[in-house]
Amino acid sequence: MINVLFLCVENSCRSQIAEAICNNLFSTKIKGFSAGSNPADKINSKAQNSLLRIGIHHQGYPKSIDSFKILFFEIFMLIS
Repeated sequence: MINVLFLCVENSCRSQIAEAICNNLFSTKIKGFSAGSNPADKINSKAQNSLLRIGIHHQGYPKSIDSFKILFFEIFMLIS
């Protein structure tokens, strides 16, 4: 299993979408995670609605990059 971390500032929109799509489409080969340098309080509602429109029910929440200090990632994707 390949671990991928999608990073942005607030971890409320694009990185959450990337995590959800990655885990939905490639769950047998890739495990997606997302985090931000300054996480928001909640996921952007437009991001949630966009995922729902394509049939993905994402239960994520904004997380700090500090939450992943002990995990090993093969790939880091910086999203701005």
